Amino acid sequence: MKKVLAVVFAAAFLCVASFGAQAQVPYAQVYFDNTFQQTQADCPGPGVQQFLYVVYHNVNAFISSTQLKVTYPASMIFIGDATTAPVVIGNTGAGAYFGWPIPLNGFNPVLICSPFIQWNCVDCGGGTGSIVVTGLSANPGDELKVGTYPDASVEIELVGMTSLTCPGPVPTKQETWGHIKSLYSE
Repeated sequence: MKKVLAVVFAAAFLCVASFGAQAQVPYAQVYFDNTFQQTQADCPGPGVQQFLYVVYHNVNAFISSTQLKVTYPASMIFIGDATTAPVVIGNTGAGAYFGWPIPLNGFNPVLICSPFIQWNCVDCGGGTGSIVVTGLSANPGDELKVGTYPDASVEIELVGMTSLTCPGPVPTKQETWGHIKSLYSE
């Protein structure tokens, strides 16, 4: 009986572990710091220049190429890209293809490029903005994709995450639980 329970427990544990691994969706995120922690920033003032960091997470493959576009808010002026890719067509502001002869290790968070921007705002009084990594604008149906090594014909689609400038407070309203329940009753 103990052996049967042990086998059932092991099988259940493997099922739960495999669902956890499947939940890790490949995604791209823009960070405001080189430690890849800060996804929100307030406007530091007009004319301030800084690097941003485009990082891929959960690719779980070696990256030989990628295509991407970064959408910048009005509070930023795109200047250029810094990248280690020897093959670069375009730029992140208009849409770019990057290629590496020695693949990047996508089993860990990997820095794809560092766009250089200039802030175009006085303060956060002008509202919020967002930065998001998407597919190329030249092909509106394209998804954000990664070519893998050793078979470059295998493509992995990524989700482009949103980073915020001047996020501001989220408006809330005090209500009772009874009032909230009444919104959903028939």
